[in-house]
Amino acid sequence: IFRYFVTNHLESIVSYLQRLDLTSANPKRLKLERHRQDEDELSYLELSINQMVGRVKELNAKQRETIKEQEKTIYIQKAASINSARLASLGEMAANIAHEINNPLTILSFCSKKITWFVNQDEFNKERLNHFSNMISRTILRMVRTVEGLKKLSRDAQNDDSALVDVKTIIQGVTDTCCFSIAYKGINFETEVDGDTEELAVRCKEVQISQILVNLLNNSVEAIRKDEAPWIKLEAKKEGEELNISVQDSGNGISKEIEEKIFEPFYTTKEIGVGTGLGLSISAKMARENDGELYLDRTSQNTKFVLRLPLSH
Repeated sequence: IFRYFVTNHLESIVSYLQRLDLTSANPKRLKLERHRQDEDELSYLELSINQMVGRVKELNAKQRETIKEQEKTIYIQKAASINSARLASLGEMAANIAHEINNPLTILSFCSKKITWFVNQDEFNKERLNHFSNMISRTILRMVRTVEGLKKLSRDAQNDDSALVDVKTIIQGVTDTCCFSIAYKGINFETEVDGDTEELAVRCKEVQISQILVNLLNNSVEAIRKDEAPWIKLEAKKEGEELNISVQDSGNGISKEIEEKIFEPFYTTKEIGVGTGLGLSISAKMARENDGELYLDRTSQNTKFVLRLPLSH
């Protein structure tokens, strides 16, 4: 009789508690199979357990809302950090490009004055006039290519579709954007792409690939700008079924301790206020989005980063 009225129900309670998932959004309530309707100690126990489960359910709901808000905040902060890194890179690039535009404007002003002087002469040399006219055309083209490069690099290309892009187009675009500003800082800048390689094509998001390479070049400039004879080399070559685009500089490499952290978000070796620590992290992510890989070449005597991309046939 005791087992029928008491022990069986206690075993049911123990079994229920063992199976109870307190993390569930809707935990099952305890229901004792009893014939009598009078309230007794077991009824109070059943009620207390269900009240506890109800309270846990409320707390779980509040916790989920808190977690959801925290995830939203983290997402917003992450997006803001990424935009901050992009803006920091663009700010540095804009300062360089301001110089690149100022020089051509000086050339245009000079050519304009020379042409005006020629026109006011009773007789003038048509060949010299044609020379200055061609100089104006070349200078304007240089300015257009510089501005177009900046417009392209400032876009968020994450949602762009992949397309076949010639290696020559990628290298030329990056060179047009960076070469003059690098040279202005007293750094020798070279590019090396053999004829066979520049005719190849890769399926990628061109803007993202350009952003990766420009970021690597900016990092190299910052790292070696105080060297006695700084140099940077941008090289593209085919290796098997892959294209390797490397950025190598006159630096003496990266220590093992730093190497293990350089692709981590927010890690930077730059001075406070100079770097955000997101450049290489974002670049590595964009490389993966293009089915490629960004890595540090440990076999090189100098600092060398390589962007590996699969070739298209």
